Amino acid sequence: MANLYIDTPELKFHLNHPMMRHLVNLKERNFAEKDAFDYAPQNFEDAMDSYDKVLEMTGEICSDIIAPNAEEVDHLGDDRGFLFSDCDLLFL
Repeated sequence: MANLYIDTPELKFHLNHPMMRHLVNLKERNFAEKDAFDYAPQNFEDAMDSYDKVLEMTGEICSDIIAPNAEEVDHLGDDRGFLFSDCDLLFL
């Protein structure tokens, strides 16, 4: 089973950037909700573990569902009249 996230080390590289600690603290409001909600991350490591798991699930969906159907969807368009052709979005 392929996984776009696991198979592309450049994506995980960005999660290991030194600024991530600061960004996660901002996003999680310094973990202010950790006592109010049992599913809230308790600390930086817990938040990063959650992010990593979500990205693994997303990578699996991208590899198993989206990627195999992307070309056909580009050719068929969608029910709103959009069609993707030669890197251009066309409105039908």
